[in-house]
Amino acid sequence: MVLKKFKLLLPALSAVLLLNACTGNAQESKAEVTTPVRVVKVTRSTGAKAVHSSGILTAGRQMRLSFKIGGIVAELNAEEGQTVRKGAVLARLDQSEIEARFAQAQSALEKARRDYERVKNLYADSVATLEQLQNAETGFQLAGADYRVAEFNFRHATITAPGNGKILRRFVERNELVGAGTPVFYFASSEELWKVRMGVSDRDILRLQVGDSATVRFDAWPGHTFPGVVSEIAEGADARSGTFEVEVTLPRSPLRLISGFVAMVDIFPSVKQDYWLVPASALLEADHDSGYVFTLSDDEIHVKKTKVLVSHIAGEQFALKSGVRDGQIVVTDGAAYL
Repeated sequence: MVLKKFKLLLPALSAVLLLNACTGNAQESKAEVTTPVRVVKVTRSTGAKAVHSSGILTAGRQMRLSFKIGGIVAELNAEEGQTVRKGAVLARLDQSEIEARFAQAQSALEKARRDYERVKNLYADSVATLEQLQNAETGFQLAGADYRVAEFNFRHATITAPGNGKILRRFVERNELVGAGTPVFYFASSEELWKVRMGVSDRDILRLQVGDSATVRFDAWPGHTFPGVVSEIAEGADARSGTFEVEVTLPRSPLRLISGFVAMVDIFPSVKQDYWLVPASALLEADHDSGYVFTLSDDEIHVKKTKVLVSHIAGEQFALKSGVRDGQIVVTDGAAYL
């Protein structure tokens, strides 16, 4: 608008200004606008992205202890949190009915044995028939089977500690009527190593192997890191969560650990791969696992926008899977203004 106004009032002056303007544009086109930046050299490293997850600390062997048969609880000799030794009697049912059935089965076995011996002697003297001998033998065998069942039930009317450990929970009280298989105690063995069980995604499960190293941290022990190793990997996904269960075993530690601690776990896959490290400020337009960096040309004046694939974040740097090469120079500070 200004040029147009000057053109109408002062044609000669407008011509001069127009000529000067054209000359100035020609000079500016020859001078390129420069942007000061910082650059850094790409470095190559070998490693693997850690798998992060969280899980629950458990004893190496935990089990629910129960009676083989139902009955009335007569004795409870352990409380929650109590440490017990292997073989210690933890609970016992009222033995009145159980002992009576056991004695009944024992007496029936003795009678069946006498009957069998008598018929066998009579058969030897040709007094008893073969059928009578076979029936007596079958009766003796059946009585023996009934006795073994009664003896087994009599033995399992008492709960003993299967090993050294601790009672995590107690589910019943004295004089309660419990059924066969009803949990009485939740027992954790102290003879086994501690384990952390966690779920990982399908993408991460493919990178893990039994024997991979891990580090475990607990909120209960801030500042302490516990070493671990992958001991089990599930071959199928959990139907509820859709994740795959991984078990990490911890070595013995002087620090006190309690079943149920929430653990933060980093697992380091043993399968390594090459990747290239660049500062976080060098990556632009990041989208999922891709982004762009500006790489320096051979003349060290111009830059080129290059697409890269990101593997993972390594501290204050990005680990790239492709797009750059070892020793290549990329722009860091000022890249956003190019």
